[in-house]
Amino acid sequence: MEQLIDNKRILICCGSGGVGKTTAAAAIGVKAAQLGKNVLVITIDPAKRLANALGLTALGNEPQLVSLGEIATPPPRAEGHLYAMMLDTKRTFDELVERYAPNEAIRVQIFNNSFYQHVSNSLAGSKEFMAMEQLHFISTHHPFDLIILDTPPTQHALDFLEAPHRMISLLEGSLLDWLVKPYLVMGRIGLGMFRRTSTKLLKFLEGMTGYELLRDLSDFFLAFAGLFKGFKDRSQRILTLLRSPLTSVVLVCTPDSGSLSEVGLFSSRLEEEGLKIDGLIVNRVHRGAASHHLLALPDHVATQLKLGPDDNVDHRSLADRVWRTYQDHLALVEHDHQAIAWTASRFSVPIWEVPHFQRDLHSLLDLAEFANTVSRRG
Repeated sequence: MEQLIDNKRILICCGSGGVGKTTAAAAIGVKAAQLGKNVLVITIDPAKRLANALGLTALGNEPQLVSLGEIATPPPRAEGHLYAMMLDTKRTFDELVERYAPNEAIRVQIFNNSFYQHVSNSLAGSKEFMAMEQLHFISTHHPFDLIILDTPPTQHALDFLEAPHRMISLLEGSLLDWLVKPYLVMGRIGLGMFRRTSTKLLKFLEGMTGYELLRDLSDFFLAFAGLFKGFKDRSQRILTLLRSPLTSVVLVCTPDSGSLSEVGLFSSRLEEEGLKIDGLIVNRVHRGAASHHLLALPDHVATQLKLGPDDNVDHRSLADRVWRTYQDHLALVEHDHQAIAWTASRFSVPIWEVPHFQRDLHSLLDLAEFANTVSRRG
């Protein structure tokens, strides 16, 4: 893990929802800061767990410095700095328009367009695309040693990989040809003629559908015409950034069979995109002694756990519950061990295990403990 922190510029934590991606990303960020790095953790998780884990009340759309006062930097490393932010999809989209719109009139036209208001808030895929745009902007404009991206908690956990492709396809698609390109190639007379013609057509379609969607959509694309090339060029650069040797992907999962079975799907999908998996973090692993170690328990404990029928009933009942609980724990330990061994035999990537904590992790000290308990399998 320290090797990844030292040698990579971007670390992408991905996996299914509910496996601890946000906690893992934050813990790696704390570890990187302890190792002297200036590190930024970006979360796209709307549940705001990253802010809670860092002991903060809230995170915004700008990097926010996190005080490391309660954790120590191990010598001889220099003290690093930890920053965190939570993606605000609407704000990020607005900042793109403000940054790249050719003039104030176009900015106002875009912001007032009802289709833009929908796209920037709730269109499927907009969150993933804005995450990639934010990653690209920060990597090119901020001098962070390491940027850790906690990917969106979507049903399809690798949707963020599709975002640049979708934008490129949209900007090269036939819908755009119909709605926008005639405006771009015709002169002022032709432009007015096309506007009048398209307005009649759109009104006819609106009359049939009962919606004004097509007109808003057309106006949206027209207002965005001056930004299209920038979006397309950045989408290509984002794909190059993701495939860079300085970018690494770490999968996060749990030791249950359903989560581990998805590792192969993740691996294949990432390889299709030219991304390399440099490690697998298995979170919430049950640890403990093998069952035969029961023989090594002190005699009086073993005797209590094996009370006979003539012994005190209350003590026997308590001992039975303790014994069953212990056996259940050993079964979980064995299950996790076998499941991770099965995964390790099929994928030649480093596997790190994190133990199952019996409490919620919601402070820098908790995250530092999480990071320090990470152990390399084998």
